Amino acid sequence: MSMVVLKTDRIPDGKTIALLELLRLHDISPATVMVRVNGKVIQKQQFCELHIRRGAIVKAYPFVGGG
Repeated sequence: MSMVVLKTDRIPDGKTIALLELLRLHDISPATVMVRVNGKVIQKQQFCELHIRRGAIVKAYPFVGGG
């Protein structure tokens, strides 16, 4: 999986959705990605607390393991 831009255009005007819920709606496991919202890296502890508005730019980047 490469970087994914999550659509926020379905969020009703004036409403918000938790980042964690937005990830789940896109079938993305929060444990496997790093997320940026409007260019800012979001810590996993904030996934439940941070609410996303319509028009926000949300990008999910998969972790790449190696060794």
